[in-house]
This record gives sequence, structure tokens and C-alpha cells, in this order.
Amino acid sequence: MPGRLAVVLEWQPSQAAPAGTSAYTITVTAVAGKFNAADQVNIYDKDGNFLAQGQLNPSTGQYTVTITNGYRGAILVKVLDSNGNATNFNDEATGTGRSLNTELRAMAMADGSANVAVTVSPLTELAARTAGLTGNLVTEAN
Repeated sequence: MPGRLAVVLEWQPSQAAPAGTSAYTITVTAVAGKFNAADQVNIYDKDGNFLAQGQLNPSTGQYTVTITNGYRGAILVKVLDSNGNATNFNDEATGTGRSLNTELRAMAMADGSANVAVTVSPLTELAARTAGLTGNLVTEAN
């Protein structure tokens, strides 16, 4: 249907993984053009608690963290402009540096053992808005 965006997530209840479960990584890739700043990355569990935080690598536009607590469930990733009006990424259309001037969000699922790759972009921000996300919570209804 024109003008509509559907977001489908497979929902698994959040719970700790069994003892002895290996750690897994979450790799965040920010895309709005090539990111070139060490912008803040925050990763939250379904209850809005921090799972991890760090900075994008300005050379790759990525942030990778190892999760060792066995968390399983929905995650919310936020990329935040951490340098004011300075350049964060190169505009693909014009090739000029641009400031993010906002936050970009993406939702994903973690099964407690498999590595997770999350792309954060203007499109995933649109999906987060369409899902009705507020604050740092990702609920079953989202």
C-alpha cells in the first residue's frame, strides 16, 4: 500500500542465556553517507538498560562490542551526534561534509549467542518512528 512502511520483528521473550553460553558481538554500522566522526553509540536492552556504549570508528563508521551477560531479546541502538555542528558524515549526493544534528535509531534481536549486525540509517530511524519507539525502550508491541 503506498505511503506505508511495515516493520516485522520476530519477538522472543528477554531472558538470560543459560550458564556457559559463549559471548557474542554486536557490530553497529552507521550509514547516512560515509561516517567520519567518532559519534556516540548507545545500545539498550528491552527495558531501556544500557547493554553497551562507545564510539564509532571514524575510519570505518562501525562500533563493535562483546556482550558477555547472555542477554537475549530486543535491542535498541542509537547513534548520537557528539560533536555539535561539526561534520559527521559525507553527503552522498553532494560529497560535502554534513552534521548529523540528531540521533538515528535501529531495532534488532539478540538470541544470546549469535553475533548481531545492526545498520543504523535514516531508513531505520523511520522504522523506529513508525514503530512508535519512545525513550530507550523496545517493547513487544514495537
